[in-house]
Amino acid sequence: MTGIPIYNVNNACASGSSALNIARQIIQSGNSDCVLAVGFEKMKPGSLENAGMK
Repeated sequence: MTGIPIYNVNNACASGSSALNIARQIIQSGNSDCVLAVGFEKMKPGSLENAGMK
């Protein structure tokens, strides 16, 4: 592989916040000087309608 550490976080709506927290911990520990943190939400079509939110 590339030797680049990759973390996959799946915490529903908190994935972006979790990614930022992990990135902060890595920088504070001195393991890296620069970290890329990305978060996105993948919702199924109709998810909000099924929850009663129209």
